[in-house]
Amino acid sequence: MRYRLPALPYPLEALAPVISREALDLHHGVHHQAYVDKLNAALVEHAWNGRESVDELLRNLESLPDPLREPVRNFGGGHSNHSLFWETLTPSPSQPTRHLAKLIDRDFGNLAVLRHHFDKEAAGLFGSGWVFLVWDPAPGALDVVALPNQDSPWSQARLPLLACDVWEHAHYLDYRQRRDAWVRDWWHLVDWRQVEKRLDL
Repeated sequence: MRYRLPALPYPLEALAPVISREALDLHHGVHHQAYVDKLNAALVEHAWNGRESVDELLRNLESLPDPLREPVRNFGGGHSNHSLFWETLTPSPSQPTRHLAKLIDRDFGNLAVLRHHFDKEAAGLFGSGWVFLVWDPAPGALDVVALPNQDSPWSQARLPLLACDVWEHAHYLDYRQRRDAWVRDWWHLVDWRQVEKRLDL
């Protein structure tokens, strides 16, 4: 198969109680796996033989053949977004590194203001989607964006650094419909070291 489900960098129980073992197993092993499987099936169906990473496909979404564009947007976006999600979670408490903290202070004022913007976008996003901390190369600044469904910042020429999944499947087992509580507690799992590493992509 062209794309594969990435292994989690921690045990299934490591993120509890914010993400229970059952919820993590379902989210990673079922939901994320489904995006990988459907992306691979679409590429086979449309005889796509490129060697791009999924992020490269999303960066060049508008140049793809029409029949392939929507499957890559949905299933490729789901694969990419979830891969980032797992990568930037940690069971160990973390704070923004010095370089990243300076950027946050410059572009938002402080981490509390960044969190306020992020939480507001999560609360205001209608239906399913994601909230991202991104690096926007045009102004050379950090920004917070909310995108519906499995849309990706890569397709907007922005570098995704951090992602919070606000689809119901991400939080329903542990939080039911309380999206605000899920996002509040998700902050305790953010691996800021991995966030800063992505600035070098």
